[in-house]
Amino acid sequence: MPWPAAFSRPAGIVAGLDRGARAALLMRHGGPQMAAALAILRGGGAMVTLNPSDPPARLAEIRETVAPALVVTEAPFLEQARTAGFAEEQIVAAPNQEPGLQTPVEPDALAFLICTSGSSGGPRS
Repeated sequence: MPWPAAFSRPAGIVAGLDRGARAALLMRHGGPQMAAALAILRGGGAMVTLNPSDPPARLAEIRETVAPALVVTEAPFLEQARTAGFAEEQIVAAPNQEPGLQTPVEPDALAFLICTSGSSGGPRS
């Protein structure tokens, strides 16, 4: 999909996301993932990326640690989102609207979470 189309589609995901809420991205690297990330940030949310190649237990552990309000994913990863423990109402699979939100974001707003296992093997944020 061309970049402008990829950029405009995910903006609808932030319509129900509260300011400061966390959202997970379970997507391939590329333009659509970045567009979804920008949409989350634009709406005042914070995001954590989930690697589609991680085992289900790792995805579930990150979900439990970070407690995202929703997960944005692509069709090939819908089952992975379910297996990781996301409820159907938390899964955003195909955003296709652009509500045109102009939510002001404060400079000290939480924007991005990274989970690393470090020496413990468990996710830390």
